[in-house]
Amino acid sequence: MISWFDSPTGPANADTGTYDDMVVRTNEGWKFKSRRLSHVIAGESGLNVKPG
Repeated sequence: MISWFDSPTGPANADTGTYDDMVVRTNEGWKFKSRRLSHVIAGESGLNVKPG
C-alpha cells in the first residue's frame, strides 16, 4: 500500500506499508477474518505536521 499527495515539489509519498490478511472460506465465499497494517516510513516524508 502506498499513498501519495501533491507537494510543492511534485508527488510525495505520504504513507507506505503492507497488509497481513487472514481470510477464511465460508459457505458464502472468502471472508476477511483479520487485517493488520504495518506502516513503513523511510526517510523524510516532506510533511510538516504539527502535533495536535
